[in-house]
Amino acid sequence: MSQDPYCYPNSHVLKNNLGIEISAELRSREYKYAGAHAIRLKKEFRKTNPVLNHEFYKNLHKEMFQDLYKWAGKYRTIDMSKEGNSFSTNKHLERTMSDSIGILIDRNFLKDKKDRFDFVREAALHYNSFNVHHPFREGNGRTNQLYFEELGRQAGYDIDFKKVPKHVYHHAVKEGFNGNLEPLAKCFNQITRELPKEIEKPGKTQDNVKTQKKSLIEKLKRGFLPIPPKSATRLIEDSV
Repeated sequence: MSQDPYCYPNSHVLKNNLGIEISAELRSREYKYAGAHAIRLKKEFRKTNPVLNHEFYKNLHKEMFQDLYKWAGKYRTIDMSKEGNSFSTNKHLERTMSDSIGILIDRNFLKDKKDRFDFVREAALHYNSFNVHHPFREGNGRTNQLYFEELGRQAGYDIDFKKVPKHVYHHAVKEGFNGNLEPLAKCFNQITRELPKEIEKPGKTQDNVKTQKKSLIEKLKRGFLPIPPKSATRLIEDSV
């Protein structure tokens, strides 16, 4: 078996910025750092509502893993397989991922899927596509989960992968790779709920301002308010 250029010589441990050569220790740091960045990013997304394009996807991986890996945010340069199943070849990853995300763009990132069951089925289909490509050397699952959690939020759904047992999730992913999407659709059905509709708060629209101004003038004229200051006096004069 040839040496993996991403790993230390004669080792399965990924080369990293901290120089850690013990697999368990690296895994612990990886989950700690990536988890902290994921929490931070979710908070930012609620404020910014980012466009979920190809660059956004790659930047998710960079943000979560740049503390540990120099190649964070960059697609792998080697071919990979797992349990006898080969992922997409590295030579076409830019195109295949761009195409997959392009389909989501054409479908308006599933924002038009108002029926939860329809959303679940299609989200599972696209999630499986991302899994099959497996574009990064490490961190694919966490990047995909964060991407689809944000896709769900913007479409009006809360997706929480922690709600499904890991062994059930991994079985569903494996089945999806072999062409059986039913277990993955069931997972998405289990972890997806509709977000409550936001009550539209009245903003300072022009109509609201006019209504408030008219109410204030009426109260001033009737003596329901204290002696008006100059600004209030001008309101009355302007209304005459």
